[in-house]
This record gives sequence, structure tokens and C-alpha cells, in this order.
Amino acid sequence: MNKNRLGFLILTILSFTLMSAVPISAEAMRKIDSFDKEIEAIRLGEKHKGVYVQSIKKVPMTAIHDRQVVVQLTPGTSLDFPEYEEVQADPLLLLRIPVQLDYHQELRRIQSMEGVESASPNIIYTPMYKPWDVYYRSYQDYLKKIGMEQAWDVTKGTKEVSVAVIDSGVLPSHEDLQGRLTAGFDAFTNGPVRSDGAGHGTHVTGILAANTNSRGGIGVAPGIKVIPIKAGDDRSVYTSAVLRGIDYAVDNHADVINMSFGSFYNDPAVQEKLLEAYDAGITLVAASGNEETNVPAYPAGYPWVIAVGATDTTSSSPRHAPFSNIGSHIDVAAPGVDIFSTSYDGTYGVGSGTSYSAPIVSGLAALLISEHRDWEPSEVEYALQASSDQLLRGESNEQLGFGQVNGAAALRTGLKSLVEDSSAWDLSKTRPLQIGSLSESLNYPSDRDLYKWNAEAPGQASLRLHHPAGHIDPVLVVYREMNGSIYEQDYIDEHGQGIAETLTFQAGEGTYYIGVYDYYENWSAQPYTLTLDQELPQAERISGTDRFETAVEISKQGWQDGAGSVLIATGFDFPDALSASPLAYQLDAPILLTRPDRLGTETKREIGRLGASSVYIIGGINAVSANVEKEIRSQGLQVTRVAGGDRYETSVEIAEELKQLLGRSLTSAVVSSGRNFPDALASAPYAARHSLPILLTKEKTLSPEVKEITDTLQETIVIGGTGVVNDSVVRMLPNPVRYAGENRFDTAVRFIEGTGMEADGIYAATGFQFADALTGSVLAAKESKPIVLVRHDRISPEVITFLNGASPEVISILGGTAAISKEVGYHLRKFLDQ
Repeated sequence: MNKNRLGFLILTILSFTLMSAVPISAEAMRKIDSFDKEIEAIRLGEKHKGVYVQSIKKVPMTAIHDRQVVVQLTPGTSLDFPEYEEVQADPLLLLRIPVQLDYHQELRRIQSMEGVESASPNIIYTPMYKPWDVYYRSYQDYLKKIGMEQAWDVTKGTKEVSVAVIDSGVLPSHEDLQGRLTAGFDAFTNGPVRSDGAGHGTHVTGILAANTNSRGGIGVAPGIKVIPIKAGDDRSVYTSAVLRGIDYAVDNHADVINMSFGSFYNDPAVQEKLLEAYDAGITLVAASGNEETNVPAYPAGYPWVIAVGATDTTSSSPRHAPFSNIGSHIDVAAPGVDIFSTSYDGTYGVGSGTSYSAPIVSGLAALLISEHRDWEPSEVEYALQASSDQLLRGESNEQLGFGQVNGAAALRTGLKSLVEDSSAWDLSKTRPLQIGSLSESLNYPSDRDLYKWNAEAPGQASLRLHHPAGHIDPVLVVYREMNGSIYEQDYIDEHGQGIAETLTFQAGEGTYYIGVYDYYENWSAQPYTLTLDQELPQAERISGTDRFETAVEISKQGWQDGAGSVLIATGFDFPDALSASPLAYQLDAPILLTRPDRLGTETKREIGRLGASSVYIIGGINAVSANVEKEIRSQGLQVTRVAGGDRYETSVEIAEELKQLLGRSLTSAVVSSGRNFPDALASAPYAARHSLPILLTKEKTLSPEVKEITDTLQETIVIGGTGVVNDSVVRMLPNPVRYAGENRFDTAVRFIEGTGMEADGIYAATGFQFADALTGSVLAAKESKPIVLVRHDRISPEVITFLNGASPEVISILGGTAAISKEVGYHLRKFLDQ
């Protein structure tokens, strides 16, 4: 990438500063007045490193017209420049630097003067065409090849839509342009356009909008209006005239501006003027150039301008035209070899070059706008790109961009729904960002995504942005809110397309905004991945890479010296295993998890480490297959399968197994819903510690097997509200006591408090996945600790109130950050400091 490295050096130094432990003051960062202005600052290259922002020093005198400087004064300012020749005073000030003075030194002096808004060289722009023969009559088969006949069945354009053609002028009297032209504007005479000394503008105009009159050829959009703007002579186009031409196009409400000219030297004045036109809703189209180079030419090199490459359609298979420039800035391509059109002498001719590809795209843009008057420029560009025929590799490439345009397909293309998009840099529409990863797409050209991250604690933070598409160069910007204002804190665009960007910075407690966009303002159907991580103090955490390894880690924690028995339960469904904790506690055995059809390596190793001689499989063969049982037996282990016909019968079978181990009758039991797991798991440590079986029930009735066993009990503990265990069930139970809260988190707290469980030490598990709480419940019972339930990303108010009152000395998390986030881990840790 041709990017200004000075900006990168400055930002690298800033990034290094941010890594220090010293808090960053607001004075050390650039204040953001508004995100609308921030987009403009990025586009105009006022910050960071711009591929489309080059130093004026690099413009050689051979590329500057008549040693002239284009000066724009701030409103209300009047300045005299006696040492220079005043070529023009209004509406733009044109000065000529005498030959005895150093041009660039004088330019810098003018730029530094108070009252000067901008000062730029009057750059010479070259028409982007190859020589053509005015006497050669050609046909327009290339229009058929890009689907124009089907497109014209939909629309030929309307006279309410206009395209401004900034060029060498036009021949107004040409028979194929009658009724298509407005009077236009001659930037040299301030009057209407009356001539075309070069013929370039007439050829471009005919390609765009020649009449359907059975004479000559036909333009891509023969029903629209063309605003001709003469900005050049028979040789070149000049900055001063281009600036006036853009103003005229904006003032006359053009829908599209076609620019079939270019220069390898960026002109900041033209750059800013075109951005104003884009923001005014004008679609901008420019030829990419014919020098067979990957160096961007301007204005095509500006990201908000549709850069058009050329294809050769003269053979049976369209291909990239060898002369057409390439690069990451190329947006689409169109036929550019032997293009038939109107001539400046009233006849017709053919020509080649991206100059003649650009008006084809401008014409298609005009047709789209004729059908969709409310579309923004980015939406027009999207429709052109999304409907293009990709003749080469990938979604987009340096030769053709998104491909050769297709008129019929473009008019059939609809827009994506942006209901869930984070594209607008609008503080009221930001998408929340949390520690972890998310995926999002850059849906349209110029799409930018803004995320809001509330850093709940100070600590080193890292961001990683990766986009798999080869044409996307991802950029990351970090903003911080301080004292009611927003400041830019850091920025990174160190790599090119397809390579991830990684940014590490010292985050303080507070609000951050993370901006994501493509450097070249491209879009892609493929999503990017944004990952946020932060080093935060954590409560103790027992976890593995997944639920199976977490179960192993819990086993290692609670049974360091081994165990004679192990319980095996499925890791993918909760019902059969819900009642297992009291049995496991009585056996002094950990609960390990298995996949339904095979025993994982991590589980096999842990069984070996424990030195177990017997294994209890919980559940039938649908939960834990016969193949798993066979694997276990092959290790020389005794296997007992505890299972019933369904989850309710299985809970009864576990109760019977528990009864045999106790060697006595059961007098009490916990009754919980068999349709949901949180309540049963919240009660498991208490039930296990007190040798109470956990019996599962349906919402409105007891199964016969469960009722048979509850009829032998003296008392029961019901956990869960009437939504999960109906009062009709409770009335069937002996001496029932119900513990229920407003939700699963509150129910767990009320059970802990109601049963008088000690809370010096507490385990925390997710309330939305069963595995970690199931395997951890036996360990909690061994240590006489309750389990509280939390959400992945926050702690419910009921649990906060309980923890504040309990003042635990130890809090341990069951499960990794996928189950309970780092932020929650940090807040759990804070309870220990109270």
C-alpha cells in the first residue's frame, strides 16, 4: 500500500505512550466534536495516513498549469498579493508565481497566511483515453454484453435525473445529443458550453446519453439530462476549472458527476470539493487511467469516488483491458475498447480508454437513480458492484474491482436491510461491545461500524480486527469519553488487505467507542471478526477449554488423591443427570461428562488419574450410548448403569441407588422440575450434603413412579415457583416447603437462605447451561458451599444483594469465560474486597 508513513510513526509513538501506567489526560488526546465531522476528517486525510493524500511538494512543475496557485479565502477575508500576478479574482482567486521565485516555497507561504482557507497548485488533469479514429464506424455490441437491452426494458432514464460531465466541453448541435443537454457551464467564459476543441467531452457525453433516434448510436441512459461543464482546453483539464465545475454541478442539483480525467497528484482543494458534493448526495464516477500501473490517479483514487477500470469486450470472452490501471481503489469495470460515440465534428467515431468506461458506469448510475430517487451515493455504488459480473478471482480484485457492470442485473438489485447494522457513526445507534468476539459486515461502500464498550475496570485491553476478504484493509480507531467529551485515543492500520490488525492499549474505567471501517471504503458480503480482551482481576476460576475439560478440572480440584468411583453423564442434555449429585457425593465420586457416542480423551485420562475401579453411567443409551459403556468396560472397570424409562424414572432409580448406599429408608427429598435445570442444580449441594434424593416432576402432575416414592417420605422440599411446579403437585407431597423467587437467580438465593446454608465460601455458575453447575455441585457439597447462578454478562440484583449481605471470604467460578464473562469474574472478585 502507498500510505503516508509519517502519520503511522506519530501514531505508533502515541500507542507506545498509551502502554504506560500513567493515566491519559484529555489534553493528550484529540477531541472529537462530532462523529459526522470525524468521518470527514478521516476522508480528507486530516488525520492518520492517507493513500489518497500526498504532499503537494511531490507535484512537479510539469504537472502544474502556468505556475498557477488556486487560493480560497475564508469568508469575509480580503487579501492582496502584490508580488504575484492575479490571473482571476472571482469566484476563485488564481495567482501566477513569477519564474524568479521558488514555486513551492511561495505556495507554502501562501498556505500559512491568516485568512487563507486553502492554496493548491493548479494541477493539470489528463483525459483518460487512447487515440481514436473519427472515421471508423463501429457497432455497440459491448452494450449487449453488459445487459443494456434488458435494462432499457425497465428504464431509459428520466429527464428529472441529470449527470454533470466535467470535461473538454461538448458539441451542442450534434444530432444525437439534441434534447439531452442543458446549457451547461464554461468555466473559462462563465457562459454556456458552445464548443469542444478536443472532442473528448463530446465522445463521453454520447456514450452516456446519445438519443434513441435510429441514427448513430445509443447512450447508456438516453432519457436523462446531461449538464456539460467545460473545464479544459484541447489538451488538459485544470484544477481551477474543475473546482468551479463541481460547484456548478452541486448548485444545479446534478445526481451524478462524471470525470473522465485524472492526475497522479492529489489536489486537496478538489478532494474537499468532491467530498462536499458526495455529502450533498451526488454519485461521483471517475476513470482510473490507462498507464498500466497500480498507482492511484485522482479523482478516481478518492474512496468516495467510483473508480472505473476498463474491460475489453471485442472478443467472445470479456477480459481486463491491458492498459487499464489496477489497484485496491478500483471499484468496478466497464467496456473500454473500441467504444462508439458522438464526435466533436458532428460525426461518429470510436475510442478506447477508461475515459469511455466511466460514462457507461455514470449512465447506469443515472438509470438506478431514475428508478430509486431516494438512494444515497453509497447505495447506488453498492447496486453497481453487487450486480457486476466478476470475470476474475474473488469477490473483488485489483484489476476489475467487483467486476464488469451489468445493467439488467443492477436494476434488479435491491438493498440490504440495515436493521441490525452498526454502520452509522451515531452515538445513539452504537452496538454494545463486550469482552469476547463478534461478527459484523461492512454492508455498503463507506460503511463504518461504531461500537460502545463500557470498561468496568482499569487494565490492559487488546483489540483484534480481521477481515478474510482480500480487498478489505481493516482499520481500528479507539475513542474515549471523558468529562462529557469524546477524544481519539488510538488508531491502527499497520497492515494491508486480508491481514488482521491488533491494537493494545491501557484502558481506564469508563466508556470507549471502537470504530471499524475499510481504508478504501469497500464493502464485502463476508463478515469481519472483532475481538476484545482485557486483563482484569478475577475471582478464582475452575475451567477448561470446554465443558468436558471443565469437568476434568473440577475433578482434579476436588479429588486430588483419586477416587474409587466415577459418575459419567452426557454433556449435551441435562434431564438424566439432574438428580446425580447426591449419589456422587455419597460415593465420594466426581461427575465427568461424555459425548453421547464416544468417551473423550480428556475423560479417559482423568478416569485413569483417579484410579477408579467402578463407573456409574447415569441415563439410558439415548443419553450415553452402549458404545461408551463398551469403551469403559474395555479399560477393566466395573460399570453400573442407573437409568429409567424417562427422566422421572431415572430420578427414582438414582434415589433407590442412594437408598441402598445409605442402608436406610429415605425420609426426605427435594422435588424439582424435570423440564428445566437451574432449580435442581441450585439445590444439588444442599441435597447432596444432606443425603436427600432429587426427584423430578412434571409441571402439573407427579409420575406414578415418583409418587410411589414420595408417599413413603415424611417431608419434601420443593424448589421453584408455580410456573414450574404447580400447586396441584405440591398438594400431593408430604409436608412440603417451597422455595421460589422471581426468577432462577432469585430462587437459588432464596433456597440458600431458606435452608440456612453457610456462605463463607460460594461457587458461581451460569444459570443458562447445566454442565458446569452439575459437575461442580458435588465439589460444592464436599466443601459445604452453595452455588449461586449468574448470567454470562452480568449479576442479577438478587444475587448482588445476597453477596453483599453474605460477605463471602472465597468465591469460585465454575466454567470459562464463554460461560461467565471476564467482567462478571471481575465483579465477583470485588465482593471479596468489601
